[in-house]
Amino acid sequence: MGLRSDARPSLARWLLAVAIDWAILVPALAAPGLAWRWWGVWGLSVLPFAILVIGNRQHALGVLGHEGAHRLIAPRNRALNDGLTQVLCFWPLLADVNVYRGFHLAHHHKLNTPEDPENAYREAGAPHWDLPYTRAKLLRRCTLDALGGGFGEAWRIRRFMGPQSVFAAAGPITCALAITAVGAAFGHPWVVVLWYWSLGTTFVALWRARCWFEHAGVEHTHRLHLNLWQRHLVSPHNIWIHWEHHTLAGVPWWALPELREQAPEVPVITLDELFAFYEQHPRAPSGTPSRPAAGAQPS
Repeated sequence: MGLRSDARPSLARWLLAVAIDWAILVPALAAPGLAWRWWGVWGLSVLPFAILVIGNRQHALGVLGHEGAHRLIAPRNRALNDGLTQVLCFWPLLADVNVYRGFHLAHHHKLNTPEDPENAYREAGAPHWDLPYTRAKLLRRCTLDALGGGFGEAWRIRRFMGPQSVFAAAGPITCALAITAVGAAFGHPWVVVLWYWSLGTTFVALWRARCWFEHAGVEHTHRLHLNLWQRHLVSPHNIWIHWEHHTLAGVPWWALPELREQAPEVPVITLDELFAFYEQHPRAPSGTPSRPAAGAQPS
């Protein structure tokens, strides 16, 4: 079976998606301060919702940055492709496109083998990626992440995918200063705290949930169906169409639904079926590869 697509990267489509994400982020960042001015202490009731929205759209920016790592923004102009990815997506998330590209492309090429860097990442987060696993356990873990327990995972994400030198860290630092300056100019100097609190809490919770939807316990990739609210909350910009992405990685995010229609013979599972699979899975510690190394002889 071979999937095919005539879709080509579209800078305009990508920029529109980024603009929409930032257009949601800006009022979410401003809302708690405005609510405090209007309603006093009662205005704090909007804070949990703002943090959820901010973490959700931070996650969405990360998915669009993933497009840049695959050079699916402006493939004929690498400087433009990587510059847009850094400034609009990765630097605000304390990530670096060059480091992430090395990590992620190795993941594609060595999927679920001992050389897959995602296995090293999961092993570093043990025992939170152990199998078997239940939906209730994931909900508890994500809730703890969202309440402040996600900063350890956020540090691991940064360690594996963030800047690896002082020079490379200049971009994220400049971005943090810019967020602070813009917030202060509009009377909201605290938005930088809200931004990075969300990055260490709700962003991590949604990241963790999505990671469980993709490769755990199988040799390739789960081919999963999500309903509309699940897609927008946990797997934005079609990243939930993940089997197709790994099968034909050169297709931009907006064309992935076309690929799904091309392979009706490959089973698609629901979340209930996915967690039934996880609950019955034999014990596998975090980071256990599900495929042998390339060239390894079966034992």
